[in-house]
Amino acid sequence: MTLLQELKSQENLMIKTRRDLHRIAELSMKEYKTTEYIKNALIEMGAEIADLDIETGVCALIRGGNPGPTIGFRADIDALPIMEESGLEFCSEQEGVCHACGHDMHAAILLSAARWLCSHKDELSGNVRLFFQPGEETLTGANAMIDAGCMKIDPAPEAMLAFHTHPAYETGTFGVISGPATQSCDNIRITIKSMGGHGAYPHLCADPVIAAAEVLVQLQTAISRRNNSMMPAVLTFGSIHGGTAPNIIPREVVLEGTLRAAYQQSRDVIKKAVKEITEHVCAAMGTEVEVQFVGSSTAAVVNDNRIVAKAENAIKTLFGEQAAIQMPFPTSGSEDFANYLEHCPGAIIRVGTRSLSDPNTALGLHTSKVRFDEQSIYYAAALFCQFALDYLK
Repeated sequence: MTLLQELKSQENLMIKTRRDLHRIAELSMKEYKTTEYIKNALIEMGAEIADLDIETGVCALIRGGNPGPTIGFRADIDALPIMEESGLEFCSEQEGVCHACGHDMHAAILLSAARWLCSHKDELSGNVRLFFQPGEETLTGANAMIDAGCMKIDPAPEAMLAFHTHPAYETGTFGVISGPATQSCDNIRITIKSMGGHGAYPHLCADPVIAAAEVLVQLQTAISRRNNSMMPAVLTFGSIHGGTAPNIIPREVVLEGTLRAAYQQSRDVIKKAVKEITEHVCAAMGTEVEVQFVGSSTAAVVNDNRIVAKAENAIKTLFGEQAAIQMPFPTSGSEDFANYLEHCPGAIIRVGTRSLSDPNTALGLHTSKVRFDEQSIYYAAALFCQFALDYLK
């Protein structure tokens, strides 16, 4: 049988795997049941499990029958703190937690590809390293695995490929893009302070509320006037907290926001501008201020042209020219897959998961009612198998 025929014959198992993982959805860095499920499946296939000092996540190796290079495939495995409203009969069994980003699909795709590659490892001139990564949603999992040594284990990958569900594209199609594919992520906290005072006597104190309002307005010039307009970037503040009563000028106002940038140059320029603009505005308003870049951050994923070309060729070999869709611009979302690309070149591919027969498969990621067309598991698993065959001839 051909690759596609073999994988098609295993489609029921692929779907079962996805549903098993969907039921046991777990939050970032707490994917204990998911990790155990993946390990057991890989051991049964004959993959070699790496001994890493990590609580969740799995790194494994499919050792080819002949010498050659090593490539890496990554799937993320964590879920989101969202109450599922998909109406699926195999809904998450964890209240308030569900796979609304499709990471259960990702894990099922990579396990399905791994199963086929293990049964055909004698045909490979080289190896495939598998990364089932925790904590992508919190941008902490990639570094956790890297710190545990996953990119230094012999044999280490010389190229990597990752994938993500994409409800905008129909099942059987894939989104490809060279260069920037996602945007970086930096979370910002601005704390503006003053002595506080009476709302009827604002002239007797500095007002952090007015300072915060001016900061919010002026910070948008970091995008419109400091950043190169040909380099996409977004600066959004989604949280403002301050005050306890309408007639009290508070002592403190806290703004929290997120910066996304497709290019490192933009990221550096805007971060500097945020600090400079905020400090100067607050000084002019007579308030004190602290600007912090908090929590986990990640650079933009920059797809390697050569890896993209190989993935695109594999797509067209399997499913025809029309299956590879050129994405016009990078997504504004962020991905800590970028951290692996500090060690070797790689690319992330978008997997179409929209079914014309189910409108809920066209809903946005991170929404409670989103569903994913399970047929896309077969298509994506085939892509990764073909990519491995092509790379490890």
